[in-house]
Amino acid sequence: MPLPESESLALGSVIRKLLRVSRVARNAAVDREIQSAVADLQQLQERALHGYHRNPPSGIRIVGKIGDDVHAVRYRHAKDGHFYQHQFNGEAEVLAVERNGHRELLLRHIRGLPLWDVFD
Repeated sequence: MPLPESESLALGSVIRKLLRVSRVARNAAVDREIQSAVADLQQLQERALHGYHRNPPSGIRIVGKIGDDVHAVRYRHAKDGHFYQHQFNGEAEVLAVERNGHRELLLRHIRGLPLWDVFD
Protein backbone atom coordinates (compact mmCIF):
# COMPACT_ATOMS: atom_id res chain seq x y z
CA MET A 1 0.00 0.00 0.00
CA PRO A 2 1.51 3.39 -0.95
CA LEU A 3 2.26 5.65 2.00
CA PRO A 4 0.46 9.00 2.00
CA GLU A 5 2.56 12.07 1.36
CA SER A 6 2.60 15.04 3.71
CA GLU A 7 -0.08 17.56 2.77
CA SER A 8 1.81 20.26 4.63
CA LEU A 9 5.01 19.69 2.64
CA ALA A 10 3.09 19.61 -0.66
CA LEU A 11 1.28 22.85 0.20
CA GLY A 12 4.58 24.47 1.18
CA SER A 13 6.03 23.55 -2.21
CA VAL A 14 3.09 25.17 -4.03
CA ILE A 15 3.35 28.28 -1.83
CA ARG A 16 7.05 28.67 -2.68
CA LYS A 17 6.34 28.30 -6.40
CA LEU A 18 3.62 30.94 -6.28
CA LEU A 19 5.83 33.33 -4.33
CA ARG A 20 8.55 32.94 -6.99
CA VAL A 21 6.00 33.79 -9.69
CA SER A 22 4.74 36.72 -7.62
CA ARG A 23 8.23 38.23 -7.45
CA VAL A 24 8.38 38.50 -11.23
CA ALA A 25 4.71 39.40 -11.82
CA ARG A 26 4.45 42.57 -13.91
CA ASN A 27 0.74 43.02 -13.33
CA ALA A 28 -0.56 44.27 -9.97
CA ALA A 29 -3.90 42.47 -10.38
CA VAL A 30 -2.10 39.16 -11.05
CA ASP A 31 0.14 39.70 -8.03
CA ARG A 32 -2.91 40.35 -5.80
CA GLU A 33 -4.51 37.09 -7.00
CA ILE A 34 -1.29 35.19 -6.34
CA GLN A 35 -1.01 36.67 -2.84
CA SER A 36 -4.65 35.75 -2.16
CA ALA A 37 -4.02 32.17 -3.30
CA VAL A 38 -0.89 32.00 -1.11
CA ALA A 39 -2.92 33.16 1.92
CA ASP A 40 -5.53 30.44 1.27
CA LEU A 41 -2.83 27.80 0.89
CA GLN A 42 -1.13 28.93 4.10
CA GLN A 43 -4.42 28.47 5.97
CA LEU A 44 -4.74 24.95 4.55
CA GLN A 45 -1.11 24.24 5.46
CA GLU A 46 -1.71 25.36 9.05
CA ARG A 47 -4.74 23.05 9.31
CA ALA A 48 -2.78 20.14 7.84
CA LEU A 49 0.06 20.70 10.32
CA HIS A 50 -2.41 20.29 13.17
CA GLY A 51 -4.13 17.26 11.66
CA TYR A 52 -7.46 18.92 10.89
CA HIS A 53 -8.88 16.81 8.09
CA ARG A 54 -12.51 16.60 7.12
CA ASN A 55 -12.36 13.59 4.85
CA PRO A 56 -15.47 11.49 5.36
CA PRO A 57 -14.92 8.03 6.81
CA SER A 58 -14.67 5.44 4.08
CA GLY A 59 -16.85 2.85 5.79
CA ILE A 60 -14.54 0.19 4.36
CA ARG A 61 -12.63 -2.25 6.53
CA ILE A 62 -9.85 -4.15 4.80
CA VAL A 63 -10.00 -7.77 5.96
CA GLY A 64 -6.92 -8.92 4.07
CA LYS A 65 -5.26 -9.49 0.74
CA ILE A 66 -6.67 -12.35 -1.34
CA GLY A 67 -4.33 -12.11 -4.31
CA ASP A 68 -1.38 -10.02 -5.43
CA ASP A 69 -0.94 -11.12 -9.03
CA VAL A 70 -4.16 -10.10 -10.83
CA HIS A 71 -3.79 -10.26 -14.59
CA ALA A 72 -7.22 -9.35 -15.95
CA VAL A 73 -10.88 -8.79 -15.18
CA ARG A 74 -13.75 -9.65 -17.55
CA TYR A 75 -17.33 -8.38 -17.26
CA ARG A 76 -20.49 -7.27 -19.07
CA HIS A 77 -20.86 -3.47 -18.94
CA ALA A 78 -23.93 -2.29 -17.01
CA LYS A 79 -24.89 0.42 -19.55
CA ASP A 80 -24.04 -0.91 -23.01
CA GLY A 81 -24.31 -4.66 -22.34
CA HIS A 82 -21.02 -5.40 -24.14
CA PHE A 83 -18.34 -7.67 -22.74
CA TYR A 84 -15.00 -6.15 -21.75
CA GLN A 85 -11.65 -7.43 -20.54
CA HIS A 86 -9.05 -5.23 -18.84
CA GLN A 87 -5.45 -6.44 -18.66
CA PHE A 88 -3.42 -5.66 -15.53
CA ASN A 89 -0.41 -7.89 -16.28
CA GLY A 90 0.03 -8.88 -12.65
CA GLU A 91 0.20 -5.24 -11.48
CA ALA A 92 -3.06 -5.35 -9.53
CA GLU A 93 -4.07 -6.96 -6.26
CA VAL A 94 -7.42 -7.98 -4.82
CA LEU A 95 -8.43 -7.33 -1.21
CA ALA A 96 -11.28 -8.71 0.88
CA VAL A 97 -13.21 -5.80 2.40
CA GLU A 98 -16.33 -5.24 4.48
CA ARG A 99 -18.42 -2.24 3.48
CA ASN A 100 -21.80 -1.38 4.95
CA GLY A 101 -22.16 -4.91 6.30
CA HIS A 102 -21.34 -6.55 2.97
CA ARG A 103 -18.34 -8.70 2.08
CA GLU A 104 -16.84 -7.35 -1.14
CA LEU A 105 -13.70 -7.42 -3.23
CA LEU A 106 -11.51 -4.41 -3.91
CA LEU A 107 -9.19 -4.39 -6.90
CA ARG A 108 -6.31 -1.89 -6.86
CA HIS A 109 -3.03 -1.25 -8.66
CA ILE A 110 0.03 -2.34 -6.65
CA ARG A 111 1.74 1.05 -7.17
CA GLY A 112 -1.36 3.18 -6.56
CA LEU A 113 -1.99 3.96 -10.23
CA PRO A 114 -5.60 4.37 -11.46
CA LEU A 115 -7.25 1.24 -12.84
CA TRP A 116 -9.82 3.10 -14.94
CA ASP A 117 -10.39 6.43 -16.66
CA VAL A 118 -13.46 8.67 -16.64
CA PHE A 119 -16.18 7.17 -18.79
CA ASP A 120 -19.79 7.94 -19.70
